Amino acid sequence: MKPTIQKMKTIRGRLAGYKASFGPLETDTRVTPADAAGACEVATREALKRLERGTRILHWRGHVAVVMPTVNGWSYWIDTFSRDGYGVSLPSSRTREDAENDALHNLAQSVWTLDVKDDEAFLGVEPSTEECGLPYVVRDLLRPWIRWQRDFARLRAEGLSDVDAHAKAGRYA
Repeated sequence: MKPTIQKMKTIRGRLAGYKASFGPLETDTRVTPADAAGACEVATREALKRLERGTRILHWRGHVAVVMPTVNGWSYWIDTFSRDGYGVSLPSSRTREDAENDALHNLAQSVWTLDVKDDEAFLGVEPSTEECGLPYVVRDLLRPWIRWQRDFARLRAEGLSDVDAHAKAGRYA
């Protein structure tokens, strides 16, 4: 099967380049039709490699995140069971591992509340279960976010407005 080649023109009608598409997959504008077709072929092979890697279902603290390949990159969906599912599509420059980390990061942010007594235990391994903790890269991203959330709540409790508390809490994050 061959990609569909399309001429791209400027607003004045001059030829700006060529774009190739294969189903929902499109390439950026290229100088020649052969370049556009070659770029489309590379993008198609990358999409097929993602499909071969397949979908991954992650479980963390009784919640679920699903990371799945798409034509243009990776996508994830989280379910915290306390609100409707939440899905995000990521660009093709991201890997499945990046998508998994993003999904777990988003899931942890959705589940965490000010009622959590021990933030490190929340981020780490639970001794009473077989579940693993969050990856180190995700923990490192969540720690300043949690600190900011706690600072913001403390400043709001001291009587500052949302805007002022946001500005002051942002200085410490």
